[in-house]
Amino acid sequence: MILKLSEKAASVLAEKNSLDPDDTALMQYGLFIILSHILYAIICIICSAVFGVITQGVIFYLAFSFLRSYAGGYHASTEARCIAFSSAAILVCVYCMSLCERFDLRIPFAVSAAAASIALLVFAPVDCREKPLSQKEKREYRKKSIALWLVYIIAVAVSAALSHCKIAYALSAAIILSGVMVTLGYIKNKKFIKK
Repeated sequence: MILKLSEKAASVLAEKNSLDPDDTALMQYGLFIILSHILYAIICIICSAVFGVITQGVIFYLAFSFLRSYAGGYHASTEARCIAFSSAAILVCVYCMSLCERFDLRIPFAVSAAAASIALLVFAPVDCREKPLSQKEKREYRKKSIALWLVYIIAVAVSAALSHCKIAYALSAAIILSGVMVTLGYIKNKKFIKK
């Protein structure tokens, strides 16, 4: 769906601007990324509105998107699976944040965020076979993902200390989902290497 739309848009733009094939492919990839982010942002906002946690949903989505761009992680084998998996992951995270409005989930969130932090520190960045990272890129992405993680951890601690639990839960959810994604990506890569 998104791939076909980005291919069509890139093709139209390439014809109008007389682009060579390399530029067209780059434009298609860029459009695919932008359209994917728009789709997932809309899904997150809708889920957040349904569960009454719009502020947390926006913070979560932005934080997760930034961290995911450097930490990497699991990539589904098809676009349909990607959309289904990503939508389900967003739904679960938003639902868990909504539960925090009714129940005190500081301990479960803290334990989950700690476990996810270990996964991020051990595995990140996790590339995929479709877009492997060079050793230099891995070092750069690792530094950036750890720096972002550290900023989030400090923000969680400060938010919790100041009783701004909504922010703490949203950033914790971003860390947790990122930790799950890098772990799944690492496992998938190991299985691929064994084949």
